Amino acid sequence: YAPKEIILSPDQYNSPKQLGHFSGLTGVNISAFLDWETWQHRADQALKEHFRVASLRGFGFEHDAEKEVASTLLGYLMYTQQGNIHHI
Repeated sequence: YAPKEIILSPDQYNSPKQLGHFSGLTGVNISAFLDWETWQHRADQALKEHFRVASLRGFGFEHDAEKEVASTLLGYLMYTQQGNIHHI
């Protein structure tokens, strides 16, 4: 794989051990998303609101961690795209 961007929680970003996993990658933007925990903790609510659904059952999430990652990514996109992600 050849990622162009890696988004980490502030704790991961400030951990030399975590950053060491990516030391061999070149041309990659590694950044911390400061609101990581906020989006992670409100995953169900954030995803339901964004997709305008009453339930996430049809999305195929099998574990809470999957919803947390999806919600955090949604929050990151909202931040970097200044809220203009209605097309997603």
